[in-house]
Amino acid sequence: MKTRQQLHEFLVALQVELGLTGAVLSHVAGSARPVSAAVGWADVETAEPMRTWHRLLGASIGKSFVGALCVKLSQSSVLGLDDKIGQWVGERPWFTGLPGAEDITLTMLLNHSSGLQDHIYQPGYLEMRTRPDDLDWMAPHDDKIALVSGIPGRFAPGTGFNYTDTEYLIAGLIIERATGRAYYDLLRETFLEPLDLEFTSPSDRRRLTGLAAGYMVENDPFQRSGMANKVMRDGVLLYHPGNEWTGGGVVSNPQDLVVWAQRLYSGAVLGAEGTQAIMDAAIPEPLDLPWRRYGLGAMEFESGGRLLYGHWGGMPGYSGLMCYAPTEDLAFALQVNATSFNVRKAQDEIYAFLAGA
Repeated sequence: MKTRQQLHEFLVALQVELGLTGAVLSHVAGSARPVSAAVGWADVETAEPMRTWHRLLGASIGKSFVGALCVKLSQSSVLGLDDKIGQWVGERPWFTGLPGAEDITLTMLLNHSSGLQDHIYQPGYLEMRTRPDDLDWMAPHDDKIALVSGIPGRFAPGTGFNYTDTEYLIAGLIIERATGRAYYDLLRETFLEPLDLEFTSPSDRRRLTGLAAGYMVENDPFQRSGMANKVMRDGVLLYHPGNEWTGGGVVSNPQDLVVWAQRLYSGAVLGAEGTQAIMDAAIPEPLDLPWRRYGLGAMEFESGGRLLYGHWGGMPGYSGLMCYAPTEDLAFALQVNATSFNVRKAQDEIYAFLAGA
């Protein structure tokens, strides 16, 4: 474990190298307590420094909770990972329009092998998601999924990989149908409260306590949304983060994310078999992507000749990474209040620094 001072000095250098507005970095190994550091600004305009307790939107890092919850529910036979999704959502008006609908399983949704397109990139999505006269508007999940209904798939179910948030929205509907409970209530009850993840909560409103201001960057992939450079005004987001829901849908802090990563990937949360199921579900062939394989809400990486597990996330104004190195029982997480940065470079440098890889 590095000291707070060592971690801070490293993060200062990383901030300069990657041009980060503000950042929080945490790590934990074995039974030690997390060590954290913060640099830069939580709010540039008011000159508020980033602190280790600031929270940031987790974006797709939240998919790790969805995958874990599905494994947990399968362990108690509430649902099955190999269930055909028609069993749970076959009555939805968009279901019959999904390409290969009858052959898609829950696992295919979670490992992005269903072949479905992504609603985020469909015409009309931005207009559906945002109403200038009602910033609290949140588009119904069924309406977002319907955007890909009737559109040819990228490939036949189970024969390829295509990362989409749409699959995770459908998985969220399945979770709620199978349990009769709201996803966010299950998230709190199953993981957040038992693990004492005090910084983590649903990102289901525009005002979120302790949230650092987020910023768009040059050549921002979300510039098409037409949002201002700063995505917050007077402590309130200029868009509704609840549209992410089970596609991400949490606000968090690296101090919580390292605890979550260590407990999840070490087997403490799901047991050895449950944890193994997360990556066993991945398509065997290595992907031509920054990550090698994708399981149930989990990415597999290779860094310094060793395997790492975790997830990345990015959305307007916020991005980050969460990683676990089983060789060292080491978890680390970095969250940044800017839409994008060189995540892979940051991950490799952090791991090399912490583990001497």
